[in-house]
Amino acid sequence: MSDYLDKIINQNKESESRSRESEIKRVKDLVQKRLPSYVDKQNIFGISDPQQLEKIKQHMKQIIYKDGTFLRNYEIAQLVETLVLEITSLGKLSPLMDDNTISEIMINAHDEIWVDRGGKKELTDIVYKNDDEIFELGQRIARNIGRLIDVSHPMVDARLPDGSRVNIIIPPAARKGTTITIRKFFKEKIGIDDLVKFNTVTPEMARFLRDLVYSRTNIMVSGGTGSGKTTTLNVLTNFIPDSERIITIEDSAELQPNNAHIVSLETKEANAEGRGRVTIQDLVKNALRMFPDRIIIGELRDFVAYNFLQAANTGHEGSMATTHSNSPDECISRLTSLVMEGGIYKDSELVRRMVGETLDIVVQISRMRDGKRRIEYISEVIIDKKGEVYTVPIFEYKVLEVTEAEEIIGEYVRTEHPLSNNLLYKFKQNGIKTRF
Repeated sequence: MSDYLDKIINQNKESESRSRESEIKRVKDLVQKRLPSYVDKQNIFGISDPQQLEKIKQHMKQIIYKDGTFLRNYEIAQLVETLVLEITSLGKLSPLMDDNTISEIMINAHDEIWVDRGGKKELTDIVYKNDDEIFELGQRIARNIGRLIDVSHPMVDARLPDGSRVNIIIPPAARKGTTITIRKFFKEKIGIDDLVKFNTVTPEMARFLRDLVYSRTNIMVSGGTGSGKTTTLNVLTNFIPDSERIITIEDSAELQPNNAHIVSLETKEANAEGRGRVTIQDLVKNALRMFPDRIIIGELRDFVAYNFLQAANTGHEGSMATTHSNSPDECISRLTSLVMEGGIYKDSELVRRMVGETLDIVVQISRMRDGKRRIEYISEVIIDKKGEVYTVPIFEYKVLEVTEAEEIIGEYVRTEHPLSNNLLYKFKQNGIKTRF
């Protein structure tokens, strides 16, 4: 008899639990459907102001109590807190977004969420119920920028209201389920003193980089994904005198220059009808009509490399950009390939010389196996008498030892390479006295 009663009690509990889950889902759907009319259809994704958030909570409670529910008051309060996080931010990911030690969040599957903390990958204990929850999050992010993500549009690049970059890819392209990668945007600006403190550069290298920028040398920041190219470019841009007009051009605005006279341009994806797309190449062409002293491009990925070289070679000396490559010499080859992709030039040696004649310096930044970012090379671009183009390091980081804990021990050295007459001339023209 006791076993029978226990069975009946357990069945009732299971039934009540299912009923509550169903009611919670009904109430959530109800709030999400009716809330827009309470906030005048305002886009509330990204709102962080406490007073505005409190108003939204009150609207939610009003919707719930007006419709009626058997949920208890404490359950309603918990549900409202959860909904506010889901609707105005990234829900369960919010603590990770608020953690300044985390630079990247990677959702591989509903039960596999990783973070990058200090250059090291860590698996978190955050788990979603299923892929539907991840897909809903991806849809919410995409809607915030007016984009669709579905089977016809399985990939989206987006930006959160705080400036963080997001990539979303859904099945069948993503085999584990909806995959979301977030590269966080840090409002706290990093300067050259910070790079010295982090041992990314030495004080001597920092002074040399400042002199290079002030002397209007054309600089390419080279490195792999997540190596710190944009941060390095931002630091270099801050060395430009306030008297100069700067145009920055990016896919997703990340640069935070402190300069007085600056115009920031950003690309735009096409709308749902396939119209209104603005590319980096469009922006470079337009920037040349805006009387810039220097043009700064966030990243060279295609034939826009040619537009950059043209600009840097025709009255906009001191322009800078970044590109993906693993060494200074590979950077020259990479830029050559990007220009060749345009199909205008057939002679790769001619294009390589064009790169060599325009570019003065390659700053190679790397995130090494211990997770630390270091400027591995500051190299000069050289064209010899035979017309060969290559790079020679002025400063380089030499690895001395890798410990059992995978910590890299090394030193920065000034090489024996004497500065070329080209660099010395630019220094002299801009009143820079160098010891090199």
